[in-house]
Amino acid sequence: MTSEEALSQLEARLAHKNHVDIALLLSPTPQADFMQAGSAVEQWLEEVQSEDRAMGIERRWIPRAYAWIPNTPQGQAFYQLAQAIAATAKQDSLKFKTYAGDLTLSTLEEELASGCGLQGLKLFSSFARRINSHDPKLQESEQQRLEKARDQLFTQICYLKTIQSYWQAKGLLFAYQYFKEQDSSFNLIPNPVGDEGVLSDHFPKTAVNNLIADVAIELSFYQLICDGQQEIDRRLRQQNLANPFTSSLNLFLQILREQFQTFWQLGPLNLEAKFLNRAQQRENLRVRLHWLRGNSWDGKRNGENQQEITEKYERFLQKHGWDGRVLLALREPGQKSPLNPSWKRYIKAMTAGLEQYVDEFQWRDGLPCKTRRTSKIQPIQAEITESGHIQWFWA
Repeated sequence: MTSEEALSQLEARLAHKNHVDIALLLSPTPQADFMQAGSAVEQWLEEVQSEDRAMGIERRWIPRAYAWIPNTPQGQAFYQLAQAIAATAKQDSLKFKTYAGDLTLSTLEEELASGCGLQGLKLFSSFARRINSHDPKLQESEQQRLEKARDQLFTQICYLKTIQSYWQAKGLLFAYQYFKEQDSSFNLIPNPVGDEGVLSDHFPKTAVNNLIADVAIELSFYQLICDGQQEIDRRLRQQNLANPFTSSLNLFLQILREQFQTFWQLGPLNLEAKFLNRAQQRENLRVRLHWLRGNSWDGKRNGENQQEITEKYERFLQKHGWDGRVLLALREPGQKSPLNPSWKRYIKAMTAGLEQYVDEFQWRDGLPCKTRRTSKIQPIQAEITESGHIQWFWA
């Protein structure tokens, strides 16, 4: 495969994350006029442009696709669920990490509000003042490090923006699939990934398939939490832990936020030359599946036998937030009736969608990298086009 073919393939895989912004809007009542619809669109545009400015992104045009939700009690519930899922990728506590220092999404927004622009951020100006001007070689090295820090920040911002677009689509599809499962006659909107669906119209087929697999995993896990809520509560009482969540949905949303933080930590926040490659990611996921199924295997893996791997993984889960607490609480009951169907459904979805948890990039020095020709790993950088799309190119 040539480098150009590799980059083309990468852009195709990322298309589901940066193709368009999904404008999820509550439609006016049937008696409303077009001006009310236009007002809803204008309000959405203002919100998106405000989010762009808060991240230092400048786009003259916002590539978008509209998803109109009827403004009924059911439509409002649908809208709120879709927005709650999408908000997973908009956590103020998310960090950006560069050679010049770190800053959170909320801090970035506060500084940019002063009109300084990305180049004028305090972490860059502070780093510039510390550059040793008495040693020309050191000065040149530190200046290069400063430029690398600016590249790191801009690339991480663009990557987060593409991920946020993906979660908009994911929230829409999740809400649709959830309501459809509750009522098979549900027809509030066309199936987003059906022939007339907004996602099918604007996203490549491979991207739509990825979304379907991803949502199948998340929805099966949410259903498992709902069905196993009593077992989760019982386990928490045994450990003298309080349940701070008022509903299964709130617990599920917290797990999504924690998982996203882990994803971000292992990816963009990695400034080390080492990284968790795709083969290692797949191996870790296979361990999870073996543990979920309760399967046994012969021999050793990486010098460890099954008992050692199981104990190691369970220690990991004990420290892994609410995701770990839920799985540890439900594994044994999940292998029995009546929770077994939900447990099996989750395992089936995880097995089918394993690749959804494998990052497209291998992150090094705070930058995404991909294989270019044979086994050579090379950084990828982003640019914002005149049409408002985020495109990736070899650095």
